[in-house]
Amino acid sequence: MLLKKQEKNKSVSIAIEGNAANVYSELLTKNFIPDIVTDQTSAHDLLYGYIPNFLSIEKAESLRKNHPSKYINYALS
Repeated sequence: MLLKKQEKNKSVSIAIEGNAANVYSELLTKNFIPDIVTDQTSAHDLLYGYIPNFLSIEKAESLRKNHPSKYINYALS
């Protein structure tokens, strides 16, 4: 659907739920460059606003609880 709209020079809005780092990498592997991208991340909250793409949700929750400073360092990397 998206490519057909693009071929006809039509506008379309698509919402994707996922880790932006992973989503953007996947788009690049498919040679797709969107015109506009927004990221609805809580950028002000390093402890709860991000889950680094190399952590599972379970591991992130454990690190947040038991090693918050380590988690924040991961979020900044």
